[in-house]
Amino acid sequence: MENVGLFYLGDPSSLSQERVQLGIDFLRRHDLEIFNQDIITSELSAQQKAENFNNLYRNPRVDIMMSFWGGRDTNASLNYIDYDYIKNNPKPIVGYSDTSAILLAVNKLTSLNTFYGPSFVSFTKGFGEDFCVKSLLATLRRETLFWKPDKINLDAKCYLNNRLEIESNRCMKVFKHGQVQGVGVVSCISTLSALIGTSYFPDFENKILFLEQSDTSRFSGLKRYMAQFDQTGCFDNISGLVFSKFASNGGITEHNLLDMLDLYFGHREIPIIYNLDFGHTDPISTLTIGRQYRLDTNNLTLEYV
Repeated sequence: MENVGLFYLGDPSSLSQERVQLGIDFLRRHDLEIFNQDIITSELSAQQKAENFNNLYRNPRVDIMMSFWGGRDTNASLNYIDYDYIKNNPKPIVGYSDTSAILLAVNKLTSLNTFYGPSFVSFTKGFGEDFCVKSLLATLRRETLFWKPDKINLDAKCYLNNRLEIESNRCMKVFKHGQVQGVGVVSCISTLSALIGTSYFPDFENKILFLEQSDTSRFSGLKRYMAQFDQTGCFDNISGLVFSKFASNGGITEHNLLDMLDLYFGHREIPIIYNLDFGHTDPISTLTIGRQYRLDTNNLTLEYV
């Protein structure tokens, strides 16, 4: 049994106690015990949230740090995190969405791997949890990445008409063919935008960039972020690009996504794939930030090196 410490650096959550208990019970069945079951995600200052994170991280009984959920202002706490202690006492830090900020900051300042995977709320929904926890544990154990043609044809949940409906996952798709090996950088698009110009912004030189976005985002917002990244040179030296699936309710269709990819990447000779399960998707796969990947679009494989 491993102890999971829950932290939150974003804004408060209104998750009901019934759903919290659902997540606690599910993880316990997979030998993951929530260490701080009384976590209170109330309104705190950025410094207070960072101090809570630091204290939890320093506790020797905590094996894994997992975000309670994402939020919107994790970047405000980054200046108060004890990166020296983290570097000298490594343990997994897991989360997605706005938690991208702390995952990228820790990787940038300590060179430690962090893990773009589920938050605690991912285990409180009543669907997708089995695949989610399997992917998380396999990634933490440094097992083989599972994106192979015979293993990615999963069912997925998408938000349609303000309710959850099941639809078939169309699997990995290719925008531009190629083969590449490089270190992976994974982020929520809007959170990555908030880090531009700071010391926490990642180095993209020869990196494979994995991008995803909130299931409530609109296509107009996605275009805005892509224009910003392009204008600031973020895409100039990446070696590959991977997009997650996008929820249907945001108006991000395959057609307009491909138009956008053609606008910003049509002239770039790098392999590009899309429609993968990570971030704001169901099910949720766990990816390692800072680890070497090999992407081969001809064989439709994405694997760790």
